[in-house]
Amino acid sequence: MTQRDLIASTNLPFRPVRDALEQLKQRNDIEELVYSHGRLRLYLLEESRPESAEQEVPQIA
Repeated sequence: MTQRDLIASTNLPFRPVRDALEQLKQRNDIEELVYSHGRLRLYLLEESRPESAEQEVPQIA
């Protein structure tokens, strides 16, 4: 999904979605693919890992 897709499907504002994506990238829970010379970013959910199930899920406020 793109950031725009996530915003549309969750009905959340841009900033909370952006912040949550950044937290998920830092935890290696998602992969960010960059296309069109950095203009389009696609986010992919990483495969489930046992250690990630124990970690706290980022909160979107």
